[in-house]
Amino acid sequence: MQPFGNRIHNTHRRGTLSPLAIILICAGGALLLAIIIGLFLNASLDDEAYERLTVGEQLEIEQNESNKTYTRDVHADAYVFGKEGESVWENLSEISVTLNTPTGQINYTSEVVEFLAMQSISQTALYDAMGEVNMFADFVSGVFYPQALYSEGSDLQYAAAAKECALMREFLRAGGSEILLCGIPFSRTDTASILRYVKQVKAMAGDSPVGVAIPLAIARADGAWTLLESLAKECDFLAIDLSETASVGGAEQILTDARYYIQQYDMRVVLSEQQEELILAAFAYPDVQIITHYTPALPPTTDQPIQ
Repeated sequence: MQPFGNRIHNTHRRGTLSPLAIILICAGGALLLAIIIGLFLNASLDDEAYERLTVGEQLEIEQNESNKTYTRDVHADAYVFGKEGESVWENLSEISVTLNTPTGQINYTSEVVEFLAMQSISQTALYDAMGEVNMFADFVSGVFYPQALYSEGSDLQYAAAAKECALMREFLRAGGSEILLCGIPFSRTDTASILRYVKQVKAMAGDSPVGVAIPLAIARADGAWTLLESLAKECDFLAIDLSETASVGGAEQILTDARYYIQQYDMRVVLSEQQEELILAAFAYPDVQIITHYTPALPPTTDQPIQ
């Protein structure tokens, strides 16, 4: 009986796989499964989607960083929608357009403007104007004056901001490069409301940069650094607004007064097209980023028809 028992024991040992064999079989199976999945994905996804899935988003992130760097090196000249003549574009590759006036009138017409029943001081159609602009200019900054922050209460501000976001979104979809918020009523609006508005605009803009212009007087006020730091975290860029700044010392003194903020927060400089002396001085200033814009027209009176 004993030999019979030994034969059963030996047969059991011959049918057992070694640990090394099990590891090799599992590795081979995993490799085969990976090949099958890869072939399936390659067949069912386009090249770009497959590359993103297998390689990752590194290329897209690098492109976004490159675009942001470009938008922070700007010398944008003022342009008015509807201005005729190709001579305008001879030396303009970066421009800024003022989308509305400080009191809320729109500087163009569009389906969104008509839908929102907003007042326009120009009959120039947005998409037609931007079609011409984009033939010549590589960069178009849209200067926008928020009205929502003049509303009382967070609910009304939110509703008004939604309307303004619709206007800004339309501009970006028409080929605009960025939004620069000017004329924010800092002295009469709490920081929380300003940040809430900026967050709404940022959410609307998606990947398009959004910046805030801050008057020099506001930046120099006591405790203003908390506002500047908060805005710097929410925005893609900040700008020091010198368009209404006057100084006994002239253009050089104004830039000297603003120098700390320009360097500390990597700010652009916002100037009015009428500030010729300051514009020339700013262009000679090292590493300054400039946005010039035309002083917005006042609302037309009854004896002043829309041109």
